[in-house]
Amino acid sequence: DELVAVQRQNLARGFRWMPTPIHDYLDYRAQQRSFSGIAAFYQSTVNVSGAEKAERYDGARVSAEFFDVMQVRPQLGRTFRRDEETPGLGNVAVLSYSMWKDRFGGDSQILGKAIRANGEPYTVVGVMPPNFSYPGRQAIWMPLQLDATKLERGSGPGLQVVARLRPGVSLDVANTDIAGIARRIATEYKVSNEGITASARPIIESEIGPEARGLLWTMLGAVSLVLLIACA
Repeated sequence: DELVAVQRQNLARGFRWMPTPIHDYLDYRAQQRSFSGIAAFYQSTVNVSGAEKAERYDGARVSAEFFDVMQVRPQLGRTFRRDEETPGLGNVAVLSYSMWKDRFGGDSQILGKAIRANGEPYTVVGVMPPNFSYPGRQAIWMPLQLDATKLERGSGPGLQVVARLRPGVSLDVANTDIAGIARRIATEYKVSNEGITASARPIIESEIGPEARGLLWTMLGAVSLVLLIACA
């Protein structure tokens, strides 16, 4: 219930949900007051090679706060530090439990070892616990490394943003907060952000959509009714 997706909109142009560029995310991160943590990521495929044959895996580039926002700790090692978001300084990787078991045989000495990801060397610094693979079926995570100073405002890969509400902060308060930041950005950067606002909504609604959620509640009601009839 604490996890939310922070998403941009441009309702005047008919865009209900838009990806977030690195510049907007950094402004959200610096100015927000409603979240205990806020993180950004984008998904991609990763070619992993080394002593074993090369294989393609689902991966993600994530900001340093990502695992803290998810409140998931690694089974082995650590996750990412903020300084590892700097391009060229963070060639480190965190593996999923299944990748660690299947590709590396559950090697207890995996931490500190080098693998090749997309042709570049990466040092393994952590292994996540079983069954954690967010945002999809991720087998490997690497730091989000985007230098906003070298990108035009609004350019770069589109990011997904997730956050965790501070204790006692309601979704309405968080929406007021994040919408205010978006309005300030739109006023200051009209070329890239005019007409764009932002809001937060429950992560479950973001993942499956309000229609699917309503259908699931309908199915639950139908099953409950059948159970009630059977009991009667």
